[in-house]
Amino acid sequence: MSCASVETAEDGLPVLSRLFTQHADTQADVIHVLQREWKRRVPATALVLDRGQYSLAATEAPDVPREEWAEALRWQLSDLVEYPVDDAVLQLLAVPEATQLRASNASIVLMCSHQQALQLDTEAADEGMVWSAIEVPETALRNICALGEEDGKAHALMVFGEHYSVLVVTFQGELLMARTIEVALSS
Repeated sequence: MSCASVETAEDGLPVLSRLFTQHADTQADVIHVLQREWKRRVPATALVLDRGQYSLAATEAPDVPREEWAEALRWQLSDLVEYPVDDAVLQLLAVPEATQLRASNASIVLMCSHQQALQLDTEAADEGMVWSAIEVPETALRNICALGEEDGKAHALMVFGEHYSVLVVTFQGELLMARTIEVALSS
């Protein structure tokens, strides 16, 4: 597991205050490491899913109010997952209109099994932990990348991992694109 702790400095900018990597086989092991590091008073903590625990796809948002997007798209997404799409947890991210060449409602959809999400929550609760958010690498990187944005400009961030790299581009705090690149840190 890798853990990063971010605090807000006096000038309002984020500051990395702690970064460490430690072996942990299970979610319970991860929680125990966090509890030891923070002497049981773990601050608000987001869990970032591993690459194989979710699906990510670009799509066009349906012509319905935003709060209805997920339900309207379910039937279109059934070929993208190996579990019943009715059982999927869906999160749609809108692509800012100012970046699109044509009038459309481009969006990015994140999907994971409801059963898997429920299991993550239940296992954490059994260890006395509540995740403040469950993220995927692309949205976690979006949040970091957006911190460095300048008004009216897109911002890119590339992160090299042990097995692959991820490039994200944000604009107005939203994810424009995310690409996985088969280039490892060792390369």
